[in-house]
Amino acid sequence: MHTLVSPGTAVRGAMSKSDAAHLADFCAELPKLRVSARSEGWSDVLDHTESLLRETTTPAGEVVLSLWEYLGLFGLKRGGLVELSGQDPAPPPDGAYRCPGAPRRTCSRVLDRKPGEPRPECAFYHEPFRFGQ
Repeated sequence: MHTLVSPGTAVRGAMSKSDAAHLADFCAELPKLRVSARSEGWSDVLDHTESLLRETTTPAGEVVLSLWEYLGLFGLKRGGLVELSGQDPAPPPDGAYRCPGAPRRTCSRVLDRKPGEPRPECAFYHEPFRFGQ
């Protein structure tokens, strides 16, 4: 088993504001962490982390930061984990939804469509609008 930090031996007492903030961030993310740990197979690491936070004098910030490092998360923001994986979303493509009558020059309706909305349909031609420029 991966040892995140060496546990202290005494029971935790009062903690610094920084440690309290790290513990608060950890607690806020704990439900999501538990789901991820179960599905990804690192529940033993999370259980060990929780045990260290409950039962040792090891500073909470050290324990939490060690877990983030183990998970490949290299930073925190107040109120939650920093999402580092992936990339920024691509901008929407140029263009708009045009009435199927537009190529026939019988209709000039152009609509915007927000993500998740159904594709607009022309009531006159009984066809969906077409995306293009």
